[in-house]
Amino acid sequence: MAAVKDSYQNAFPLEEPRNLGGGLIGYHAANQSNPMSSTIPRICVQENSTTPFTLGETTAKVVALLEAGEVVALPTETVYGFAARADSPAALERLRGIKQRPQEMPLTWHVAPENVEESLAAYGPQLPLRGLADRLIDCYWPGPLTLVLSGVPNRLEAVANNGSVGIRCPSHPFTESVLKRADFPVVMTSANLHGDAPALSADQVASRFAGSKDLALLVDGGASLTRGASSVLQLGFRKFELLREGLLSIKDLRGAAGLRIGFTCTGNTCRSPMAEGLARLALSRALAGCPNLFPSTKAGWAEAKRIGTCDPADFGFQISSMGVAAYAGSPASEGSLIAAKEYGVDLSSHEAQRASLEAIEPLDIIYALTRSHAAALVGSLPPDYADRVRLIHPAGFDISDPIGGPIEVYRETAQQIQRCIEARLDQWL
Repeated sequence: MAAVKDSYQNAFPLEEPRNLGGGLIGYHAANQSNPMSSTIPRICVQENSTTPFTLGETTAKVVALLEAGEVVALPTETVYGFAARADSPAALERLRGIKQRPQEMPLTWHVAPENVEESLAAYGPQLPLRGLADRLIDCYWPGPLTLVLSGVPNRLEAVANNGSVGIRCPSHPFTESVLKRADFPVVMTSANLHGDAPALSADQVASRFAGSKDLALLVDGGASLTRGASSVLQLGFRKFELLREGLLSIKDLRGAAGLRIGFTCTGNTCRSPMAEGLARLALSRALAGCPNLFPSTKAGWAEAKRIGTCDPADFGFQISSMGVAAYAGSPASEGSLIAAKEYGVDLSSHEAQRASLEAIEPLDIIYALTRSHAAALVGSLPPDYADRVRLIHPAGFDISDPIGGPIEVYRETAQQIQRCIEARLDQWL
């Protein structure tokens, strides 16, 4: 993991150029020539361009160059990038040569908004943590987020890194049109020499690469709107790691990827604490890639121990429980302590809390253990909170209160809750 993180940080340095009056500091002096002296063919696609252009014709020209294995400099909302077709060894070699970049440095697959679903499907039907990826995409695409996902889509073998391929959907109308029209995969990397800061305008690209014979075209789409790089997040089993912090922080990404989940019963001493503990356990195993969330055999327990767990909070999940008639601070019942412990869940530090608006407000979903609990919640909350309330049982049945019953009743209740959580888990991941 450290090697992957280092490669992304080296591929896309964060420092921005500093203008101290004489030129851009941090770039090779030989490339600081007048942009107008550049021999690179250049097309301006800005709306206020003084040179007329036709979007369709210009897009077709860029796609034709890429299809032929050429390298083209394109604008994005973050920084300018060099684009090449991913399935052409000659094009990739040309791109790396322009940047003076090591062979092992990663390149990112860029896709149009219309092609996102198809592109994710190319990673395979078993793409880990697809639900988290979808929530991140809904929040930040098109935009400054690169996701490094497990799997190698067809025709992207040459840009894979340790069994993963980075993917991004940029937010720039012209580049989106190119990506939409291309019927081959396109990779991009920031338009700079390896180790230098990325270019924020077409003029910076032109000045630094004026002598390049391998850059077929520079598309001027205006200056960067964000003046910063995309964030690069590796997402998969046991992996929620910010390989490079750009415009988005790890806090931003956790907030978008995970869910805030609550469980409620009556007193928050029996059913809902067990649901909270079992949900946290299931998530910790599922996020680590363990196929057996609640093992019942010796072999199953051995496998779960070997694979281990992940902290759901590292992926943005927050799990809590409460009661519609809870006495604040009450401990978990003795039966719940015993039944939960048999799963490896410790409820000894549990303190009951009431299902108040303050407790519910941060939640994305709150599962009620019975229909009466759901009705009580909906009746006590503002109308726009009602769609957050659901029954924990997928078929709409109640989970009966074990309070006062023998330990066998608590065990049966825990098993019912376990089956409900197993049924719900795919909706969370």
